[in-house]
Amino acid sequence: MNNVDHDLERLHDLHWQIADSARRYRDLLDAQAGLIVRRDGQERVIFANRAYLAAFGLSEADISGHVHRPRVFTVEQGPDSSVVEYVETVAGPRWIAWEDTLCDPTLTDARETQRIGRDVTDERRAAEDLRLARDAALDASRAKSRFLATMSHEIRTPMNGILGMTDLLMDGPLTPDQRMYAQTIAQSARALVTLIDEILDFSRIEAGKIVLAEAPFSITQTIEGCVALLAPKAISKGLALSWSVDGDPPPDLSGDAARVRQVILNLLSNAVKFTDTGRIDVRLSMVEDQGSAVRVRVAVADTGAGLSACDCQSIFAEFEQGEAAISRQDGGSGLGLAIARRVARAMGGDVSVVSAPEEGSTFTAEFLIEKADANAAALRAALADIGTASVAVRREGVPRVLVAEDNGVNALLATRLLEREGCAVVRVSTGDEAVAAVARSLAGQEAVYDLVLMDIYMPGLDGIEATRAIRRLLADCQSAGQVILPIVAVTANAFAEDRKRYLDAGLDDHLAKPFDGEALKDLLARWLAPARRETPAA
Repeated sequence: MNNVDHDLERLHDLHWQIADSARRYRDLLDAQAGLIVRRDGQERVIFANRAYLAAFGLSEADISGHVHRPRVFTVEQGPDSSVVEYVETVAGPRWIAWEDTLCDPTLTDARETQRIGRDVTDERRAAEDLRLARDAALDASRAKSRFLATMSHEIRTPMNGILGMTDLLMDGPLTPDQRMYAQTIAQSARALVTLIDEILDFSRIEAGKIVLAEAPFSITQTIEGCVALLAPKAISKGLALSWSVDGDPPPDLSGDAARVRQVILNLLSNAVKFTDTGRIDVRLSMVEDQGSAVRVRVAVADTGAGLSACDCQSIFAEFEQGEAAISRQDGGSGLGLAIARRVARAMGGDVSVVSAPEEGSTFTAEFLIEKADANAAALRAALADIGTASVAVRREGVPRVLVAEDNGVNALLATRLLEREGCAVVRVSTGDEAVAAVARSLAGQEAVYDLVLMDIYMPGLDGIEATRAIRRLLADCQSAGQVILPIVAVTANAFAEDRKRYLDAGLDDHLAKPFDGEALKDLLARWLAPARRETPAA
């Protein structure tokens, strides 16, 4: 009997230990925030933790030994093997992410399953809020871009009339005072155009829309051109301006020469603007040769007033201009350096400054630029020799130009500038009229045109649609050996991506508003030459 009593006591202890372990396990599961339910092979609930019961407003007696499935509105496949269900709970519909596992058959019935759920409603709401906020930000950015593009066009169009008419006015006889007034108008208008350009450029860069071109160019020629452009202003202030090259940089690189020029011009124009006496030195050096690319550095040193340590930190922020009194005196938008730094960083470099009050400043721009193909130099030389010979042929005599422009002032300006260059001008104010005019000339009802200046924004057919219509008219004529007609976009949209869009649409060139007589003269030189504008008949 003693052995039996001993065995019974051991069994009692084991039973107590198992019950205690089960209680501890249940307490552990009940303490979990997740929803846990275990079912047998017939889907009957064996166990549900406290969180599961609370979520569905149940007691253990309600579901133990019974089949229970919450009402499901929507089911989605979650990450990995999880399932996300939109289910009815006592707190209302909630999103629950479930993980289903098969219980260990060595410990339980082979068909027992365990389901663990996590309430992801707040996460999904946060993700949805983030998506809506992102979409709203994108919509706002697109609206901002549309607004800026519209404002650019609406401001540049009248500015084209102001600048053009002022230039025409200054070509005539004026008293000294009248000439001074006209020059002031022109300077103020050009300052406004520059400000508009900087605001638009900064906006596009800020929105990540900077587009970098890829074409062979010479970094030394780029710097030489910048120095030559600002030399007259430096000389007028009595400043010495020089540039030099350290080492032997590659003669031909491949990148966005216009953007490199933009950065260098900004640094150099600031140096000229803020230096009253002394000199300005521009130095080019190659910092690193990476094989297929080189890192080049352009340093612009001046003997100006210099900058405080605080200004050196803040001057690259938008609308910052350094010392207030000097800024007010010399003007500027405060965007130039911000744009220059962002452009340089987009090209794998940066812009920095070393300066101290009364000790001048040295602004340094670095660029990481690809080396050009070995044949790039020969190709550029060949293209320079060819020039526009393939298209710059026209009839003998007075060139005939069709101007499609709905703005009366700009149409008058273009007419006067073209007439000054010896052209005969026909004006139309809509895209439909432009197409009709070309059609009449091709039908022999009037003389053919040598060039079309096409405004992009016009009533009816816009400039792009009108160009496509004219190209269709010309297709048969070209096959018959008749006139080739260059069409030039004349628009206030002056960015590189706008120009590319117009060229892709079939226009041959781009003239940005506001333009002056020199810009128009360059355009005519490209597209109108002394020879006859006809191709030989087949």
